Amino acid sequence: MIPLPNLNTTDVLNITQLEFLAGKLPKPNAHTGRPSYTTLELLPGILKVLRSGMRWRDLDRKNYPSGVTHWRRLRFWELRFGLKKTWNSILQKLHNLKRLNLNVALIDGSLVPSFNFLDTTGYSGKYKKTGTKMSVITDFSGTPFNVVFASGNKHDMPLAIPTIANNSVGKPNTILADKGYDSDKLRYRLSKAGIGTNIPIRNIKNRKKQENYNIPLGKMRFKIERTNAWIKSFRRLHFRFDYTLASFQALTYLALIVVCIRKLI
Repeated sequence: MIPLPNLNTTDVLNITQLEFLAGKLPKPNAHTGRPSYTTLELLPGILKVLRSGMRWRDLDRKNYPSGVTHWRRLRFWELRFGLKKTWNSILQKLHNLKRLNLNVALIDGSLVPSFNFLDTTGYSGKYKKTGTKMSVITDFSGTPFNVVFASGNKHDMPLAIPTIANNSVGKPNTILADKGYDSDKLRYRLSKAGIGTNIPIRNIKNRKKQENYNIPLGKMRFKIERTNAWIKSFRRLHFRFDYTLASFQALTYLALIVVCIRKLI
């Protein structure tokens, strides 16, 4: 008999969570050649790369699936199926179980430093670095339910409406953000959509005084910062090494899926 290959292990998810996620992801259906590895066999190795920040080729060990095999499966999930669909289905489960609090949603942008790739990178004057911008929105407990990617030179403001509007769980009642989102135009557009705002004003000359800003509620912004820390606790997302945005998006969506599964199971 041909010995079966050894498989990687991971502490990112427990076995129940791994089996749940594996059941949500597709498996290639090849009609010729040797049988492909199952999703449950390759998922721990992919999560190992995501968590540790190691290179794909560091998975190359004797009697183990190769790093290229893991990378190809991740690309298959993203290009042929779409990991965002899997994330949205998990969010729908959380929403149906009433584990998402959309009374107040929090939004913020963060920069992931990167090499100067042609695909969605730019120089950020704020951070003095080249990278890719991620605009994330969470519910009041900090569960992320949408993300938008842009080049690093993009300001947070133009990303606010796409981040808020293009989500799969519904419209929040109030948006909580920092001074970077201080804009009368943004407040007007959100109010027309029936969404309230709690955004402090910037300290600039001739800026009119703000009324009805809820300071205790504004202090809850630490929850979006905590979520950004959860995302970047996956060391593969500390710095973008992926040449194409599709590969970087796949890893980011997988990290967001892990965060949501931990709240679901």
